[in-house]
Amino acid sequence: MNLGKNVLGLFCLLFVFFALFSGCSESDKAEEKPQSVILSVDKELLKSDGNEIVTFSIVADGKDISLDNEAEVIYKEENLTLSGKTFSTNISGTHTFHAIYKGVVSPDVQIKAMPIVLVLSVDTTSLKANGKSSITFSATADDKNVTGDVELFYKNGDVETILED
Repeated sequence: MNLGKNVLGLFCLLFVFFALFSGCSESDKAEEKPQSVILSVDKELLKSDGNEIVTFSIVADGKDISLDNEAEVIYKEENLTLSGKTFSTNISGTHTFHAIYKGVVSPDVQIKAMPIVLVLSVDTTSLKANGKSSITFSATADDKNVTGDVELFYKNGDVETILED
């Protein structure tokens, strides 16, 4: 009788042991929160021209999770989740971001968008009031010729007039 109780007790103990440890599967480990989430960028300076792009990378516990859909980049100034892992802007200044992955928030990353330098040049500094002389204007934005893309205005008091070719 004691042998039967011992076998039954051992069987119950083994059953409880296996039941406890079989509940810890790989899928449960995948649901665990990471210890750390780090957001990084491929560059910290960009032109505020709307064309130059910054690309974000996200690492959780040493593993690149940039392509994971659960990893989000948050644009803090707008409290907006980016639709991808890139950013471009027309607004000069400092822009702040952080990442969120499984509820863990990364430290902030800042990107500085530099203003575009627009230079207006003329081919002469004097003009004869004879109706035949002219001045040719040219415009550059960050040393790129944008003359054909700009509109020039002449302002006299409160009146503005668009200059044409």
